[in-house]
Order: sequence, then C-alpha cells, then structure tokens
Amino acid sequence: GMLAPDDATRGRRAVRLESVTVEGNQRVEDGAILAVLRTRRGEILDEAKVDQDVRALFGMGFFADVEADLD
Repeated sequence: GMLAPDDATRGRRAVRLESVTVEGNQRVEDGAILAVLRTRRGEILDEAKVDQDVRALFGMGFFADVEADLD
C-alpha cells in the first residue's frame, strides 16, 4: 500500500531540522533540557514528537512556559 501523510503535514514540504536550540532557561542547563527532547537535529520535523517534547519539558517541573518555534 501507499503511505499517506497525516493531516498535520498534508500539502506541506517536509522540513529538515538544521538545529535544536534552547533559549531563555535560567535554572536548568541546556544539556539537561536537550537530554529530555526526542527531537534531534537532522530529522524531518515531526509535530507530534515536538508536542511530546513540550509536555516532557513541562513535566520536569521547572518551567512556567515552554514554546516550540520553527525559525
């Protein structure tokens, strides 16, 4: 059978991530944050995985706000 893109990516070009960066953190080191993330540089953007990463960061209990931006 054929693979069909899910609704989140239908009609859009695949985006390969050039980098995954952390900004604005004050109490937690970048490395500790990046260790929790499943999204990695070089991968095709997976919005479901990014949503899971945001939830995982909130789950750490250190952040009042977590945003994922595509620049």
